[in-house]
Amino acid sequence: MKMQKMLKSGALLLALMATLIPTAADAGLKYWTTGNYDADSYVQDGLVLNYDGIRNMGLNADHSTTTTTWKNLGSGGATYDLRQSKLNLGEWGEDGFDFKGKTTYASTTAFTIGTSYTVQSLLDAKTADHGGNIGYVFFPRGTTDSLDNWKTFSIGVRGSSNSAGDRIRLNAQNYINFTDINGTTFNYITAIIDVTNSWFFTGTALANKKDLASGKTLVSIAPTVWGIGGNPNNDTATGAGQPLFGTIKSYRHYNRVLSEEERVWNRAVDDARFFGKLVSSISTTNAVIASSMASVSGNEKAGAYAVDASGYTFSAPASKTVDGRSYTCTGYTLETWDDTTGTWGAALTESGTSVAVTASDRVRITWQWTGGDGIVTRYTTADYVQDGLLLQYDGIRNVGVDQPHSSDTTAWKNLAPDGGWDMTFHAKTGVTKPGEWRADGYRFEQQSWFTPGTAFTLPSNQTVQIAVEANVLDQ
Repeated sequence: MKMQKMLKSGALLLALMATLIPTAADAGLKYWTTGNYDADSYVQDGLVLNYDGIRNMGLNADHSTTTTTWKNLGSGGATYDLRQSKLNLGEWGEDGFDFKGKTTYASTTAFTIGTSYTVQSLLDAKTADHGGNIGYVFFPRGTTDSLDNWKTFSIGVRGSSNSAGDRIRLNAQNYINFTDINGTTFNYITAIIDVTNSWFFTGTALANKKDLASGKTLVSIAPTVWGIGGNPNNDTATGAGQPLFGTIKSYRHYNRVLSEEERVWNRAVDDARFFGKLVSSISTTNAVIASSMASVSGNEKAGAYAVDASGYTFSAPASKTVDGRSYTCTGYTLETWDDTTGTWGAALTESGTSVAVTASDRVRITWQWTGGDGIVTRYTTADYVQDGLLLQYDGIRNVGVDQPHSSDTTAWKNLAPDGGWDMTFHAKTGVTKPGEWRADGYRFEQQSWFTPGTAFTLPSNQTVQIAVEANVLDQ
């Protein structure tokens, strides 16, 4: 199908956005827009390290003001979680960590930085707070405690009375290349390194672009542990060396060079999440996904998506059960954006439950649903609300979603989407009648209980539902 260019104004796009967010990017999708943004709304391709000041405990976990571990939300996983230094003189705010010049967050696992990469950090730092010193946003420790590791790749705020003060400096390529961006207050930086060049951006509109010397040979930096908020080499009992006075709200490391379009997108997500600004349309958005019923979605959440050169097929299930009600997908309507009129074209009604979209398309797909009036007569464990469900112990499906009920199991399976925290049966020594499994639950008699094998941290906001059959006279 032949497509026109995407809409010029962000207002229409924003009106179409829903409040649900995909949890990860699928092959063929570069990014998406929704009414609400989260730490997984950034460009995902190549995102190895992602330290988020709001989601500091994990993508699906509440923000913590006391944690000493900063979780990595990137593809590198928990291996690259950061640990707080020996002195806890900084503090968590609602959207980042204020280092206060004495604390670092450092890795415990070596990481090869590579030869082509992009680093982005949202921070709040002033040169006046650093005097004659340097406050490092990022500092590589290396395989030894050599103080020369900063030459390979580091970013530091130079104090007002420093010999090269009132600026932020990017060191790269073993000090062959470095550049300064002059200023006294820094809030947003992007550093890009490839095999021959380096770029350094700051400001809200990617201002002050600095092209460094070209034609240089960049070697891959050896596996290194690292720190943010200071120099972990000098992180002794007296505090962080070359410490940062200021707040880091986010730090992201990609193992590739981001395009200008991708840098602009990430900046827009930061603006929405940390500053409450509206996100305007991105010119390369290819498909807006909607639904005739707000409570029923296709296999991709409602929103606007950018498709890469490999293309992507959007789809919906033939039928779907939501909150106990059954819906049938009868097809979809297809609209093409008309750049001349600035509106969507006529909606074409199509059958089927899948639509292939290419990088040149500009379409809106609205899945059509019928039903929802009758209650489904047979439910499964998946019919409970799944959003935010961490623990689900079911007395009927006690050993697994697709497993028959067991009358003798000593392990009670957690059926929640992320799993983990299965419970094991225990009874006090000498108890002769601890209880028994019945068709729809466990009947506790004498002193017995089920407990998970690993600790579970209760979120600050939670809902608990329990179906219990008990008589107070028996207690």
